[in-house]
Amino acid sequence: MAIEKGGVVLLRLPEPMRNFKSRELRWLWWYLEPELRSIDEQRLQYDDISNSDRIQRMAKAIKSARNPSEFENQIMTCYNDNIVPEEHLQWIDKENHRLLIWCINNLSRNVRERRHSQLTSLSMPYLSRTLAGKRYESIITAIDIWETNKEEKINFLLQNKNEWSNYKTPDKEIKWLNSKDKDQIVWAWEYLEKHQKSFRVPKPDDMKECYDLVLASFDDLSYGHPAAKKLFLEQMKRTWSQKKFRDSGKAKKPYYLPLTIKTREKLEWLADNSGQKPAEILEQLIEESYSKYTKTQ
Repeated sequence: MAIEKGGVVLLRLPEPMRNFKSRELRWLWWYLEPELRSIDEQRLQYDDISNSDRIQRMAKAIKSARNPSEFENQIMTCYNDNIVPEEHLQWIDKENHRLLIWCINNLSRNVRERRHSQLTSLSMPYLSRTLAGKRYESIITAIDIWETNKEEKINFLLQNKNEWSNYKTPDKEIKWLNSKDKDQIVWAWEYLEKHQKSFRVPKPDDMKECYDLVLASFDDLSYGHPAAKKLFLEQMKRTWSQKKFRDSGKAKKPYYLPLTIKTREKLEWLADNSGQKPAEILEQLIEESYSKYTKTQ
């Protein structure tokens, strides 16, 4: 279990664990958490240290057990009983952040509604706290450390795979959204926030992330009544179309007002000194007066 390198004795994981890759090592770290706490007061997180340091700490934790050989067997038994084969995880595309957001939200929903035993908030990734680049591994780790048997996990994954197919918003209902139109995507996110339909996360800076969150918010609406979701999306699409029409200037029709010469001179002076057009100044004044008046009603 130990080798010497440059005069320094390096611990190695027991033989059955030496072929563990990133996923298995992350699971092992969680499994050994009580032992790691007892030998190290720093309580470092998995991602805080290098892979070689992790292995050193985990090997030390195993070696420090009262009966290391028996503890190794216990670890491998738990590993074989709990770790789901990769084939059951292939539908979770690590590049599809819309799906990953849905998975994290659905895991949290299962915790809130207590649908599955031993699936607790302690092991759940939270959307607001999980970096985009860590979503996939956070989901897999949450499933791996869930303290239940492999069969229940496989059934859970199959159920979620089918649920995703049923709850994902169809492409025909989102084709009006242009992923390359920054103004539209930002508007869509703000519209969802205003109507309390968005996820409770900080406003995303990255447009791709914003687009994924908008679509994931649409998908989350599927858990409500289908008619309510349809009505909301239709209203949202209609509101965007109206905004585009207004912004294009086509909604504005010329409207002539008979002004006295002195009033016209004042208006032109305001235009010259503000950099606005006379019509823009009038529109602004009318909007301000209207807003002030309606608030007092």
